[in-house]
Amino acid sequence: MSDWLDPDGLGDLTLDGKDCSFTLEADPPVLTYCAQGTTSSTFNITPSGNFSGPVTLSITAVPSGVSGSFGTNPVSPSVTTTMNLAGLDGLASGVYSVEVTGDDGASIGSAVISLVVFDGSPAAAMLESPMMDELEVSTAPFLDWEDVPFAQTYEVELASDEGFTDIVASFSGLTESEVQVLDLDELTDYWWRVRGSNECGNSAWSETRHFTTANILCSVPPSVDVPQLIDDGPPNIVTSLLPIIQDGEIEDVNVIGLSGTHTWIEDLEFILISPSGTEVRLISFACGDDDNFNISFDDEVTGTPPCPYDDGNTYPPVEALSAFDGEIATGTWIMRIQDNAGSDGGSLDEWSLQICTKVDSTVMPPNGLEEFDASRLALFPNPAYQNVQLDLGAPASGDLQVELISLEGRLMKAWMIPSGTRIMDLEVAEFTSGMYQIRVAGAHAQTTRKLVLLD
Repeated sequence: MSDWLDPDGLGDLTLDGKDCSFTLEADPPVLTYCAQGTTSSTFNITPSGNFSGPVTLSITAVPSGVSGSFGTNPVSPSVTTTMNLAGLDGLASGVYSVEVTGDDGASIGSAVISLVVFDGSPAAAMLESPMMDELEVSTAPFLDWEDVPFAQTYEVELASDEGFTDIVASFSGLTESEVQVLDLDELTDYWWRVRGSNECGNSAWSETRHFTTANILCSVPPSVDVPQLIDDGPPNIVTSLLPIIQDGEIEDVNVIGLSGTHTWIEDLEFILISPSGTEVRLISFACGDDDNFNISFDDEVTGTPPCPYDDGNTYPPVEALSAFDGEIATGTWIMRIQDNAGSDGGSLDEWSLQICTKVDSTVMPPNGLEEFDASRLALFPNPAYQNVQLDLGAPASGDLQVELISLEGRLMKAWMIPSGTRIMDLEVAEFTSGMYQIRVAGAHAQTTRKLVLLD
């Protein structure tokens, strides 16, 4: 009948408004199980009420080694019977299909049951980033690992000690091979690990990796060219500039105290533009004929801006400010206001950025005992070919260790600097070209610098 009702295969199986489809309902439609402990399983099979007489059930597709039987067969329409599948413990990990067909002599319907099989717990996860002993890691890092075959979910632990007795953050039930950790402390050592799980149990924990968070510098520079007139004439664009001299890679950006006057603020769209040219819409053509604005923006808050958005509180922007993360902060930032209509005007009165960057070194907190001043350390030449000169800027007040570390976190070479030394030549001719880190450490101070080697 379906061929007659729907000759073009468009899915139309009704006649004068009556559903004329013939189907079987399977409960559950998907069985997820561990083959190590499951030999059989029972399903409920119900023919739809559109069948006209007793329905004879048959299994028309089944994985090799699996057999099935029905509790009642034939079965009346809309009446539920059971189907038992045996031999499930013989299947390897994978996804299989079982097809059940019902036939009342005039019409045929079918149902497909999916078998998701695990024949053992997952293999241990392989960690990707951060790398082992990586330095200057973000205080809001993404922890990444390779997808593990046949893992349904993942568990992640982050600790402040290698023995995982002090768990800083933990995550379970993750379905993606990545998770972000927020609000870690600066200049702090962390250890992390991952394990997968499925119906058969948990995998072994992955290897443990260690990383050290970066030294983060935050400042709140204000714009100095405000107020800026928003003309009440034809549609126009207003820009305000904010020069940033703070160096380093951006860790976080927030907009603070964006305020001003304007009648009918739905005419306005606010866009923040970085020195690299990245644009982020903060708020866009909202709130009708309401007047004036006073608002801050931060990705890490929740809520929806009110109308008018003039309460001085902080809300998430239309587009994420995290689009700026990883860019260099130095340069001129632009606040662009698009006024899309005439007759209403006002002014941009003030705005600031809270901008946090990674300092290009990892320095322990000052305690008066530092063997050297990390801010004075220099490498020359950089890039280097065969030798590089390390200059502490002043004689060291204690013994120091210098390490050459690959981007994979592997220690390539180490030197000792005796107390009283200021300049030391480091021979690096045996290493291939690429990016490395130079780590200088004493008992009370440490810092890192990037070093580029050329063949």
